Amino acid sequence: MLKLLSSRFLNRNILVNVDRNLIASIIRNNHEIAPNAFTGNAHHIKVNLMKLLQATATIQTRRTKPTFFQKLTEKSDLLDFIKHSNDFCIKKHNDADKQRGLSEDFGIGLSVLVADHYYKINWNTLAKIRRRRGSKPDINCFSQSNEKIVIEAKGATSARARTRQKSHALQQKIGAVFAQANIASCALLKEDSISDVDFSDPPFIPPEDARYEESLFRADHYARVFNMIGQKELSEYFNLMRQRIMYDKDFDEFKRKLNLFNKIRKRYIRLTLRARRYLGTVEKFDDDLFVFTGIHERLLHAFDFINFRDYKDDYFEEEENHFYLLSDGLCIALLKNIRFLEPQIRPEQIPYHYEAFSIVDFDHSRESTVVKYLLYLFERIGCKTQKEAPLDSKLRPDLLFTFEDKKIVVEVKRYLNSRNATFLLERLAQLATTKSYKILLITNSRLGPDIVQLFLSRNVALIERTALKEIIERKETLLNYIK
Repeated sequence: MLKLLSSRFLNRNILVNVDRNLIASIIRNNHEIAPNAFTGNAHHIKVNLMKLLQATATIQTRRTKPTFFQKLTEKSDLLDFIKHSNDFCIKKHNDADKQRGLSEDFGIGLSVLVADHYYKINWNTLAKIRRRRGSKPDINCFSQSNEKIVIEAKGATSARARTRQKSHALQQKIGAVFAQANIASCALLKEDSISDVDFSDPPFIPPEDARYEESLFRADHYARVFNMIGQKELSEYFNLMRQRIMYDKDFDEFKRKLNLFNKIRKRYIRLTLRARRYLGTVEKFDDDLFVFTGIHERLLHAFDFINFRDYKDDYFEEEENHFYLLSDGLCIALLKNIRFLEPQIRPEQIPYHYEAFSIVDFDHSRESTVVKYLLYLFERIGCKTQKEAPLDSKLRPDLLFTFEDKKIVVEVKRYLNSRNATFLLERLAQLATTKSYKILLITNSRLGPDIVQLFLSRNVALIERTALKEIIERKETLLNYIK
């Protein structure tokens, strides 16, 4: 115990090689360190031996049920293997297995002290990461600026062993635990010269790795596929996955990617099919058809994403439902029986496909799609579709509705200009003379107030681009034009 307490007054010098990728997070957490302090990568810092033992014992405790006799003794034997010199030098143990244990202890302790030097950690948050499944980093804590720090700590007595450990530290760092600073710390413990620590933020996947370019292609593939099938959030997510591969977490939209990841994982519909879990959304296409589109859950996790391998296309039917499991991890399901979804979503909560329709869709969709959208829109505000032709059979309008005691004739013209607008007005005005008809012209073109007023003067309501955008965003606005 006395030896442990006396170590409070003992300091040693170590050499730290700081990865330049960590500089931004260091300066963000420690305002005492100026950017010009990193003109070189190698820094000499002092470590306190009592703090070293405290850090090591916190993370690498040897017991969970201490006796009354065991007071302030945990890890104090490490002091016997530290030389009496200004620099941190070790005494090697003759037993190779015991030396590996000592190296691990020193590696953990030094990693915490280096993190404290650069990031100013809150010591009361220092804790070991529990290993429930797979390989994870060793340490997590918070800085005094309330940023989470995760460290994978290694210690070795030979340069060759440290090189091997740095590779392992990278694999354990990837995708394991979210943090603002994710660090691999590898100490090289020396007997006759100053020990040094490589404090690094290895790239998520090195560009020289054969999987790097393949993963970029894969991210682009999914972004394009989901853009094609109208899954905006998933398309955006895989665009951000591309940046994740190239820049790790150091890009402006990383927080957006994290938020999307949590939304997709927690709020999307889950289907377990053929022992695989898919996450996606379900939409209503007509009165008795629903469509699910989603992605294999493994493709959401960055580490699993870069190691994903295609499987065979699969198709099966079950209770009036058709499931298409594509080789690249996509799932498309045409559903008529959705009872199995009710634990996750009620039928009335499922959005109609056209609720996502935008002015851009109006511009670029086929005319038949635009007409179907307008059918949906008018019916949603209480109109009823009519089949019979109006009195003037030469006009043949695109849509005909009834609303209360009115008959509403709807003409749709994309890319209207003042010249053809005047020509069309003459035709519509003839029908407008019959008081039982409400005439409505809808266009995605911008027309001046003089043209709008001209139509109104001939009893034809004109919905041009500005008004159309407002109606698409808030369908109830359409009532102002038909009442």
